[in-house]
Formats: sequence, structure tokens, C-alpha cells
Amino acid sequence: MWKTVGHDNVIDFFNKVLVNQRIGHAYLLSGQKHLGKFTLAMELAQAINCVNVDRPCKACLQCTRIANNLHPDIRVLGRDTEKLNSDSSQITIDEVRTIQIESSRKPFEAKYKVFILDNVELMNVEAGNALLKTLEEPPPQVLYILLSTDISNVLDTIVSRCTIFNFSPVEIGKIVDYLNENSGEKSSTGLEYIAKISRGKIGWAIKAIEEPNILSSRESNLGKLQSLITENVSARLDYVEEILFDKTNSLKLAIEQIELWYELWRDILILVYNLPELLIYTKFTKNCWFIVSSGGNRMFEIDKKCPR
Repeated sequence: MWKTVGHDNVIDFFNKVLVNQRIGHAYLLSGQKHLGKFTLAMELAQAINCVNVDRPCKACLQCTRIANNLHPDIRVLGRDTEKLNSDSSQITIDEVRTIQIESSRKPFEAKYKVFILDNVELMNVEAGNALLKTLEEPPPQVLYILLSTDISNVLDTIVSRCTIFNFSPVEIGKIVDYLNENSGEKSSTGLEYIAKISRGKIGWAIKAIEEPNILSSRESNLGKLQSLITENVSARLDYVEEILFDKTNSLKLAIEQIELWYELWRDILILVYNLPELLIYTKFTKNCWFIVSSGGNRMFEIDKKCPR
């Protein structure tokens, strides 16, 4: 039973593949982070190796060992191990060479060896060309599942040798339904709020339920950005310096702040156009209304002049 949420067309495709026993040698799953690409890749690895009729059953030895990362025939490379909080890992040329060696060997106990390669857009040219050679001459009983957040940065020659699936944000209603069924959160209002903030990224929503500090940290940062709107230039520069002070995570933090900044101004413009039902951060409505009342007409005029 597939547990991937919101990508029914992709699941339908793989169900037909399983029935017809016509599994390809390489699939490329493309889309933003936290849309469910890795979840589906793991479930596909289970499905093609599952020993029961309703695949993936999630109960047989093959399925359970894959779910617990204990299967000798399933390899994951380039995975962001801290998921939401760390920079992505880059697959190296040495790892690709290891893939080539392992691909030439028969599976130990499964029907198929499966290699899941995450963040393939970060591979350098040398590693990419080595992977291309493997995809050009795929061994039997081996499946390569490539994951990417930006397919435009993946070598065209690699893309051309894969079946591509583009992942879109999951519908908010489906995220709410999933959280209702699988989380311990009792407040439907709270779940809807988290689902809205996730912007269709179900992985983020699930993690925000499991780790409340993720949501509180996001709201804290949003509050800081709101206060900066009315602060002087010196205070704004101090905030930038605070972000850049962390040399290890400065890029990641900067990107997070830019995304939040975008979402904040989106909500403000939504209020300028008097469409409060479309707000994302409903907890900050009062503060946003204050900003609008201070300069709403000016923002309206600027927005009208922006190119479409």
C-alpha cells in the first residue's frame, strides 16, 4: 500500500509498471524539497522487491528491511541526512565508481538492486559523466532512481536517459487529511495552519508536527522580519550581520530568510487587495494590517507598476 500523498498520477504509472513487469532502468523525480520524492523512491524500491500481491505490502521481510535501511541491495547516496536543517550532500566521483562496481554484481537477496541518488543537480561534471556511462549501459536487475530539486542543473545527457516525473506541491486539503489521520495533533485549526505554511510541502508539514521547534523558529524569524520593516537601516544591517556570522550555515539561513521575506510581503499584498482568506500566516494578521495601514496605498501603486 503506497503512503505517498498527493502524487496519484505517478503512483498509477508505477502500479501499471508493476502489473506489466516492465520496470525501466532509470527514473528522475524532480521538484522542490519536501514534496515526497524520497518517500516515493523508497516505496518504489519496496514495491519492485515485495513478495506479496499488493505491492508494496510494507509487511514482508523485503519491505521492512528497506524501510529500516537494513537492506544490502538498496543504497542511498547524496541524502541530506538532517533533512530540513542541513545543506545537501554532493555525490562524489568515488561514490559513482562504487555504484558502477556494485551494479555489476547480482543482488544479494532482492529481485533488484536499487540506487537512490539524491540531489543529483549538485554533482560535478566528472561525477555526472561517470554516472552517464552507467546509465548508457544499464546492467540487468538494477534500478537507478535520481532525485533533483532543479532539473535544469542536471546534465542533459543524464536527463535524456531517464523517465522523468515532475512533482508539484501537494494540495493543502490532502496534507490536512494526512495529518489528521497520522498525527497526534487534535486541533484541526492547528493542522490547517501548518498545512498552509508548508505551501504544499508535505514533508515539511510532517516534520513541523514531529518537532514543534521548527514551527516556533519559523514564526520567530517571521516576527523579526516584520519588526525590521519599521526599523532603521542600522538595525537591518545588524540582522544581516547576525545571519552571516554563522559561517557554516550562512547560505542556508540567508535562503530561508529570503523565502520568509517573500511570504511576508505576499501576505501584506493580500491584505492590500482585501483578500484575507488567502493569507498564509494567519497568526500575524494583526501585524500585517498595521503595516498595510502605514503604507498600503503606496504598496498598491507600486504593485500596479510591477511587470507581469
